[in-house]
Amino acid sequence: QTAIGHYAGLNNTTGTQTAIGYDAGLNNTTGFQTAIGHDAGYSNTTGAQTAIGHAAGYSNTTGFQTAIGHAAGQSNTTGTNITVIGHEAGADLTTGDNVTILGQHRGAAGMADTLILATGATARIRYDTTNGYQLPSASAVAAPAEPSTHKIQIDIGGTKYNLLATTA
Repeated sequence: QTAIGHYAGLNNTTGTQTAIGYDAGLNNTTGFQTAIGHDAGYSNTTGAQTAIGHAAGYSNTTGFQTAIGHAAGQSNTTGTNITVIGHEAGADLTTGDNVTILGQHRGAAGMADTLILATGATARIRYDTTNGYQLPSASAVAAPAEPSTHKIQIDIGGTKYNLLATTA
């Protein structure tokens, strides 16, 4: 264990942990964790987690999570395969599995099998196993002055998905 900061990694017994910041990784006991920031990875006990930012990954106990940004993934407790990057990204996730959020979108309790690309708190591209791909309505996006075509390729579990958007 490497711990720098008041109470950082205080309760670690046999876990592999790097904790930097006040209360960072405080409750990790046997988990694998990198916690950087005040209260980052605070509740992790046996999970595998990377938490960077104030309160990032705060409530995660046993899940597998990467949380980067202020309060990113702060409410997730046992969700597995969670990747949230951005200010408060995934802050409202609790127990869902297989969620990736890039941007400030907070997610929702129990959200699972979902990909969200957001600007600010607005989801610009969303994919979930129930509804497939969801894009914002045309009225919500200003079209460029010149016609253009944009291709986005997303790899989910080894399967490549292509999104093609054309504006006139």
